[in-house]
Amino acid sequence: MNSTLLAVYRNLKSNGGGIVGESSKQALREAKIILAFREEEENENVRLRVCHELDNYFDVYGDPDGYVNAQGKHVSAEKERAEIERQIERCGCMLVVSEYKDDEGDWQIADSIGMCIYEDPTDPFQNCYVPELMAQALDKFRGV
Repeated sequence: MNSTLLAVYRNLKSNGGGIVGESSKQALREAKIILAFREEEENENVRLRVCHELDNYFDVYGDPDGYVNAQGKHVSAEKERAEIERQIERCGCMLVVSEYKDDEGDWQIADSIGMCIYEDPTDPFQNCYVPELMAQALDKFRGV
């Protein structure tokens, strides 16, 4: 395992793309995808694009019900909604699209995920869906 792959692997294991303690097998798979994607991205064969989500978060997911936090304290539905609204105000609610170039050199959509509320919705260490979006673009580009 080269040093770049090892660094990405360790970051996934510690950060987990949102999944702390991700399995070694899954982290290694995702690290390889990320590096392959970055290489093809440099060659302008694949890319991730971000745009504002057109749908309202609460229209899609409904109103929050509240929850019990890690300390065992109940968080009301109103407080949960306010937390989500603050996150959306700070980060935005985004759609992430993975794309690849076809044989004619035109960009085609491989896959997408909406309702992403992250500082950087394309960062695989923040958004656990990104490695799969990358994999879809790579597969389509390679004709898999």
